[in-house]
Amino acid sequence: MVTVVCQYCQIELLRNQINSHEEFDCQRVIVPCQYQPMGCTTRLERCEMSQHLQESIQQHMNLMFNILMQLSSAVQNIAPGALQHFPAVPQSHSLPVTSSEQSITNLLESLRIGVQQGMNVLSNPTPVPYSPDSNVSSVEGFPEPVTGSHSHGLIERNISEQTQVAPSISYSSQQSNKDVEGGAYVSVQQGYELKSLKDQNVTQDESLARHEHQIDEIRGRNDNHEKIVKDLNKRLKMLESTINEFEGRTCNGTYVWKIRNYRKYRREAEIGDTTAIHSPPFYSHFYGYKLCIRANLNGVDSARGTHLSIFIHFMQGDYDDILDWPFNGRIILTVIDQNPVCELRHHVVETLISKPNLAAFQRPNTPRNHKGFGYMEFLPIGILDNSTYVRNDTLIIKACILPNG
Repeated sequence: MVTVVCQYCQIELLRNQINSHEEFDCQRVIVPCQYQPMGCTTRLERCEMSQHLQESIQQHMNLMFNILMQLSSAVQNIAPGALQHFPAVPQSHSLPVTSSEQSITNLLESLRIGVQQGMNVLSNPTPVPYSPDSNVSSVEGFPEPVTGSHSHGLIERNISEQTQVAPSISYSSQQSNKDVEGGAYVSVQQGYELKSLKDQNVTQDESLARHEHQIDEIRGRNDNHEKIVKDLNKRLKMLESTINEFEGRTCNGTYVWKIRNYRKYRREAEIGDTTAIHSPPFYSHFYGYKLCIRANLNGVDSARGTHLSIFIHFMQGDYDDILDWPFNGRIILTVIDQNPVCELRHHVVETLISKPNLAAFQRPNTPRNHKGFGYMEFLPIGILDNSTYVRNDTLIIKACILPNG
């Protein structure tokens, strides 16, 4: 099932199909003419063979005629007089036969054996009853063997009748040959063209069937690969979620959120596509409260278009059952100044004091509490965009969770 390349046409195929492709389909394989047994020595690419057959019809007919003449001469040499009942062949077209062993191919060997067996039967005929009303057998129109003086008279009469009929056959054949010669050539040419088209059609049907099978196999492999890719993507997302969960658990209440591609998210917030983005979840400690940061890069409500808005949302955690609700403590939010000179950094820091009566600090009933708590006017956008708070297209926000007790 390995994919290999055809050495002739460079098409990619499965290894178990390459032999069939080269034998039947490949248009660049050098193949002999189908008239090679009759003497045609032409060898061409398969795609050029149809043109050769159409252009060499007369040549191929001459080759067949020569073979027929050799067959006739061979039969005459093997069994003289065996063809006396057949029309005479013009001597000008006969091919010289020096010896039977030199001019007769394997096909003529079979013919010689058949003729010899026929001569043996004629030399030792089986007596059969003679009927005056029926002197012709039903097999191929030849007279059945008879015996006695009547047999001798019958043979002489048959020879006399054939001698009288032969001139008329020869005369009519010469006239009909002149009339039919042109039409016969056209008919033969059309026959070759039709046969060539049929062969091409069969070859193309077989090739189409093989290609459809290959397409089905490729589709099956593609579907399998798509399933594998989907499964890998799902596992990758689970792994990323697990890593984020682990980072959030081990931050020990201090979480640093890097907002990369800040300008992209800022434009989306301005046109209203993505007005708010949320950080990955994190915990106040390993078994503590689960939270996330929400940032409205273009502000919210009355601060829209003027300030950066930052909020904290509580989320459903694994250990909410053992925690104290509502949350009681402090939350410190900071926008980090990324100035390379440490002495010139001026972080923007705000501290939130929990208010137990607000829904934002109650135990969440949904994966993320819809109510958040924070600042709508945390930092003016004009200052944010023209300072070192955004560096390398990244904004950094830090949250520090300090529960009481």
